[in-house]
Amino acid sequence: MMMMGGGPILFVCYGGGHIGKVAPVAQELIARGVDVQIMALTAGFRIAKRLGFSPVGYRNFLHLVNDPQRVLECGRALLEGNAHPDIDEAESLAYLGINYSEWVDTYGEAEVARLYAEGGRRIFFPVCFMGKVLDEIRPATVVITSSPRSEGAATEAAVMRGIPSLNIMGLFGLPYDIYKRQPVHSDRITVLSEFVRDNLVTAEIDPAHILVTGCPACDPLQDSDNICKGAEFLLRMGWEGRTVVMYPGYQEDDPSPCTPPEYLGNRFGLAGEQHLRAWVAEAPGPALVVRYHPSQYHEFPDLGEQEGVYVSIPTHESVAFLLHASNIVVVQMTTVGLEAALLSKRVLCLRFAPSVTNLEFDYSRMGLAEPVESMDGLVRDDMRAQEALYRPTAFWDEASAEIERELVEQGVERFRSLPLPLGYFVPTYGTLGNSLSVEQVVGLRHGIAQVAPNDRKAQLTLDQFLGAELAALSDYRVLLAADDPDRLPALRRFSECSFGTPQEQFAFDGRCFSRSSLNYLLGLAFLKKHLAGELVRTVLEVGGGFDALGEILAAGEDGGLALYRRGYPADQHPGRALPARRARRCTGHRLRADAQALRDRHRVPALGFGALLVADWQLARCGRPACQLHLLAGSGTASSGELPAPSGSPADTLGVAAQPARGQAGAAWPRHDGS
Repeated sequence: MMMMGGGPILFVCYGGGHIGKVAPVAQELIARGVDVQIMALTAGFRIAKRLGFSPVGYRNFLHLVNDPQRVLECGRALLEGNAHPDIDEAESLAYLGINYSEWVDTYGEAEVARLYAEGGRRIFFPVCFMGKVLDEIRPATVVITSSPRSEGAATEAAVMRGIPSLNIMGLFGLPYDIYKRQPVHSDRITVLSEFVRDNLVTAEIDPAHILVTGCPACDPLQDSDNICKGAEFLLRMGWEGRTVVMYPGYQEDDPSPCTPPEYLGNRFGLAGEQHLRAWVAEAPGPALVVRYHPSQYHEFPDLGEQEGVYVSIPTHESVAFLLHASNIVVVQMTTVGLEAALLSKRVLCLRFAPSVTNLEFDYSRMGLAEPVESMDGLVRDDMRAQEALYRPTAFWDEASAEIERELVEQGVERFRSLPLPLGYFVPTYGTLGNSLSVEQVVGLRHGIAQVAPNDRKAQLTLDQFLGAELAALSDYRVLLAADDPDRLPALRRFSECSFGTPQEQFAFDGRCFSRSSLNYLLGLAFLKKHLAGELVRTVLEVGGGFDALGEILAAGEDGGLALYRRGYPADQHPGRALPARRARRCTGHRLRADAQALRDRHRVPALGFGALLVADWQLARCGRPACQLHLLAGSGTASSGELPAPSGSPADTLGVAAQPARGQAGAAWPRHDGS
């Protein structure tokens, strides 16, 4: 691109990510001795000063307008609701007054008042004023980003005057992007990748004008100073070893019918911050960095000081070092999400945010983030803060969200008769366990009534079959035949509690059973027969759904039993921990602690007698013995393998039980090497 004359390189940019894109380029040019002038707009002015530049703003060019006093009076009339703590009032008056007055001169008072009422500052496009600025500065080249308003006006003014222009584009050129629909574009456009280049070419922008260069805003991410500052920040905050979550939120300003009223303006960001603060307050592990958009942070109320929470003032410090200090970044559609992904941080995209849904700008669909479907999903439990080894598969993450919603709506007191638990982890002999739907059962009963309306015996036989009692009785008889009552554990004392309102529960010999408890009882009888007299004393239950095995083992007074239970994702939600509630109801004092009670324990000692409900990521903290591993599946099959043990620990037998569940495979105790 040819530069004209000997004038400066003029950069025109707003704050936030816009000045972040141009600053590295300007700094490099200055280092090479090139004359650079920066026109930093609104919140960008203070950031430019902090970066060591000597910027100019609108107020420096008031002498170019016909009636400066009228312009300032116009700006003052618009100041309420448009002021910003990091923008001098003089700059705000000049910016608002010049932009509004130019449109009044073009369209008249009434039309501009209507347009401004509908679109606010978004309608500003001061191409005449920016032309006067270019005429005064006489730049060799104009450099802008893809922001509309003053930056777009500077582009048009430069093209009209034949001044070479360069656009540093930091986004993806997706369908919503108004940049592609602008009638005038710069002589050269730099883009992130070939993907963006193809999107612009599809929009009929001349490919000869597009250069794939990456984005300068990403350069500071590799700066060793920012890496060091991130480490120093963690040390200063006392957050070393904690999982740090950053939330770079912003206002949802699209008043379209698709935007829920409860999310409009600062309400969405505020709800996100409140959810994250509550999560941090519940758990000692995570910490939170809140950093709103530089031009909007003053629109969000101060929620006060809180341990584990840091509120960043974006015009006072760089985002780069905070990204290095963070482990997880929660975003709507800010470019901070891209920067976090480039640093290999976990990125969670709030895909239910209006800006994401209305504009179809979804980092999770781009493969750069994990999707979050609701505020409750954002902080559903501690899994969000764990490393990949302990997080659920995509299948169980989605299933858990569905199950949780049903439990919240219907109550955990009914979980054993609700459709989703029945489909996922509550086994039955009848519907749905026998593969017959409710409609098919009704059809069979109707059919036998039609064929043999007076055959009471046939109808009773069908009722017994469909009611599943015969199948349950068959398993109970096998249990009586297989179990040795003279060896522990004493299985014949067990009677299942009714917590959860089971769809099926059968009474035999004065005791109650379901398919789940009978499955486990048969498996334990199998182990008793084949363990050569050894007593199962330590059990790790993988999955288990609702802790039926724990109830069986805790029902005896055999002594020395320790039960470690690893639950499904939905089990571990604070306040809705299904197995813990059931265990307290059904086993009483034998439940020693659950995942919530152990959140701040760095080491969980080996148990004597009792049950311990732990989350996946707490397993590595549990004291464990040297042992043989026996995998007990619901079908009664078994396999075995060696588990490593810390030196000096006593030998024992570890029974690891895994109840079959849709899409879930059994898993062994995690090794210290991560396998």
